[in-house]
Amino acid sequence: MAKQNLSELQINAWRNMIRATNLANYHYQMGIALERQGDVSGAVKRYEKALATHEGCSAARLRLIKALHHVGETAAAERIQGAGLEHNPNFAAAGTLAIVMESLDVDPPTEILDRLQRIDRLERLPNSDVAEAFLEVGKLLMRVQNGGAAMRALERAHTFDPLNPMILAALGEAQLANSALTALEQSLQSWLAIAPTSPHALFLLGRLRLVQEHYGDADRAFTDAITHGHENPVLMQSFRGRLRLADGNAESALALFEDPIKAPAAGWLERAYAGFCRIRLDKAETVLATVQDIVTQSGEHPLALATKAFALMALGGKSEAMALLGATVAAHPSCFTHVAAAVACYKAGNSHAAAGHFQAAAEEKDPYFTFYINVLPWGNEAYSAIFPNRAQTDAEAQK
Repeated sequence: MAKQNLSELQINAWRNMIRATNLANYHYQMGIALERQGDVSGAVKRYEKALATHEGCSAARLRLIKALHHVGETAAAERIQGAGLEHNPNFAAAGTLAIVMESLDVDPPTEILDRLQRIDRLERLPNSDVAEAFLEVGKLLMRVQNGGAAMRALERAHTFDPLNPMILAALGEAQLANSALTALEQSLQSWLAIAPTSPHALFLLGRLRLVQEHYGDADRAFTDAITHGHENPVLMQSFRGRLRLADGNAESALALFEDPIKAPAAGWLERAYAGFCRIRLDKAETVLATVQDIVTQSGEHPLALATKAFALMALGGKSEAMALLGATVAAHPSCFTHVAAAVACYKAGNSHAAAGHFQAAAEEKDPYFTFYINVLPWGNEAYSAIFPNRAQTDAEAQK
């Protein structure tokens, strides 16, 4: 193996980086010491020096923001936070983890959640700090799609701070994403007990009732979320339209998707669902005229591509529709795309392939499995024909 020599410039670059990191850590540790002694202004100066030396020190940035808020320098704190987000959108999570790890006197481990849960010294920290750490770990794990570990982290966060609405919100989203519907029911009971008019809790409740096919209760929850000030009423109306479509009322759903007051704020998703409504109402030609705009606007999202495929199929273009959905499943295998492909295969007369796609969809353990069947054109017809005992099959799919 050939020997690789470093140039003088490379060696100097490494030395400078090490010096900067060490110097930044020195200022950072001095800042912590000053803050613990009550000298917050002195700590601010040290944290500023740490950041000036090493911009990537997320823990120093996070402590500086909190210290600036403490001394009333809100504008400066917001400026530091904005700069941090530009440098690293996840700096707050990274900083929180670093701070907790410092308190535990361990290096950040690869399996951070398992390591955190085994450290007895967590019990010696304030509950709010520990809860915040587990909350950030849970969010990070959700972003990398490790749902099971995320739920464990967020459950621990909830244990340490059971009344924190941010933890309840994150835990609820993780439980829904992982089809832990019984646990989600319990979380929502806790959340609504302390905040019965929380629009975010009501939105989550509506989605739970939607996947449970309790459409009346879901509609009331989405309506209540609007009444109590949810920041996105158009999204709430969109979900009201989706549940009507899933309940077989395409005309009522279409009216909600095309509400003239809210239409300017509606995005491609609402237009795609409106397309499903029109196909059910035998107006597929109107969908095909505009569906390419929906596909383009969505960045070729699978749901938009499915709208196009079903419009083609309704107008006799079965081979083109099958080719489009086949490519979509290959590029984006998911519960939704498998359900869409299953319905298309059924309409094309291939029940064996349809059954295979339905089985693949069920294996994804997606809580919206039944919802997808209910909203897609010919979805109920296809599923009921291939699995006559639907109630039993649904129960098995959700285990």
